[in-house]
Amino acid sequence: PGFTEWTHVATAKPLFDGHYQPRIPADLGFYDLRSEDTQLKQIELAKKYGVYGFCYYYYWFSGKKLMELPIERHFNNNYEFPFCICWANENWSRRWDGSENEVLIAQQDTEGDALAFIEDISKYFHSPYYIKIKGAPFLIVYNLRKIPNPERIIRIWKEYVRSLGFPDLHVCMAETFGQDNSHGICDSACEFPPHKVVSRLINSKIEDLPSDFSGNIYDYEEVVANEIKKSKPSYILFRTIMGPWDNTPRRGKAGNIFHNFTPELFEAWLSFAVVEAKKELPPGMKFVFINAWNEWGEGTYLEPDRKYGHRLLQAVKNSLTMANMSLMESFLSAVNSSEDTKNQFDYLTTLKNSLDILIKTVTSFGSGQEYYKSKFIPFEEDVYNSNFKINSIPNKKCLVVCENINGRPFSIKTHILDRLGYLTLRGWQFVEDFPLTEYIPTYAVLIKDDEIKYFAQIYLRHKREDVAEHFKSPKDYFHGFSFTGELKRVDQGAYILGFLLPNRPNEYMLYKTDYVLFIG
Repeated sequence: PGFTEWTHVATAKPLFDGHYQPRIPADLGFYDLRSEDTQLKQIELAKKYGVYGFCYYYYWFSGKKLMELPIERHFNNNYEFPFCICWANENWSRRWDGSENEVLIAQQDTEGDALAFIEDISKYFHSPYYIKIKGAPFLIVYNLRKIPNPERIIRIWKEYVRSLGFPDLHVCMAETFGQDNSHGICDSACEFPPHKVVSRLINSKIEDLPSDFSGNIYDYEEVVANEIKKSKPSYILFRTIMGPWDNTPRRGKAGNIFHNFTPELFEAWLSFAVVEAKKELPPGMKFVFINAWNEWGEGTYLEPDRKYGHRLLQAVKNSLTMANMSLMESFLSAVNSSEDTKNQFDYLTTLKNSLDILIKTVTSFGSGQEYYKSKFIPFEEDVYNSNFKINSIPNKKCLVVCENINGRPFSIKTHILDRLGYLTLRGWQFVEDFPLTEYIPTYAVLIKDDEIKYFAQIYLRHKREDVAEHFKSPKDYFHGFSFTGELKRVDQGAYILGFLLPNRPNEYMLYKTDYVLFIG
């Protein structure tokens, strides 16, 4: 009574220069989760920015439930938004005020409790919006070690769920407290940062840190670089991206802080995870998690605040765009194929010009020279068309002129290229009534049988005053371009060269040229 976690969130103090506290919510304010209006606004925000669904923590102690109202309301009111459950099977303590030693409700950790738990939550599985994998309800367990004889319990869980008419139960273990799924007890695992992330302590680099600070300060930049380059396990692992993390509102000077966070770094990490999931995970399982939607007491959230506004939510939306996915596809290809450590990180330099911090971090492994080579990657229509629209017939005046193709003049219409080499282009492009800025991506595409087979982003853009004067277009538009695209992943054969030009945000027009490329 008389206390919510907002109490500590609103009164948190900065502990050193550049320490972002307090973190004050913006659009939703200091809301009350008992309010249905709040929950509906959260779902509306999530949908608007491309969040697929919510994973609710489920607090269940031998039949006693806590904070279950939002889940119950989601289920009972049949909200049109996917959801699943993570059993937060830990002791309930006064953790919100920093006192973890005072246990209010303990987990009993008995086999009977585990069975009663699955019976209790099984009603949610029948919701058409409960997240399932091949029909099997998806359940995360926060701390597998807390379950006695987990192999037996999971087997009994699955038998019970199958008896309800489901094909199976998909059990996913959270990789917490040093655990992993190399033993294969669960169907899959998901990361749970800050568990297991790697960064050196930077306490000594904070000049004005209070002498009585007993917590830990880590470098968010270093976390991102290490997460991007770490190896993948042999089992199914869902990546989880951590937003800003700072639990000093709960723990004060004993808290943990991940310093040097920026929305751009968050977007780069998330974009990488999205593409890796698209490439590596089986169909129907291409999930990426974010920790968290609204963990304000630990300083990690997507909801708007007064400093970042909607920038973290926008990063989610950006990670699903063609521009970010094509760049990260190129980056993954470089990581997998290059023996040169420096080249493994070059492609991150072009995610956005504003990613200066990330560039500095990842290029520290080499000379730091920036490259703007693209890689032609397969165009997967079902993936990319879900995030933007392509008009196969341009609906406004547009033009692309290639003044030079692989060092040969534009008048030569047929070119023979080695797939171990590159396609180089130089020229200009024009779109009527559309601002061709430096940051709006355009793409070179390879077309066969009237379908886009491969595409690559054009990174180097420059102004062409001659083009601007001819078309009476603003002189600050970036009509000119230079392009170098690696062909290594392109199948042999004949292709028509084309371009994707912007029509409006997230909508492109396909412009076909009369150039034929024979790639062998």
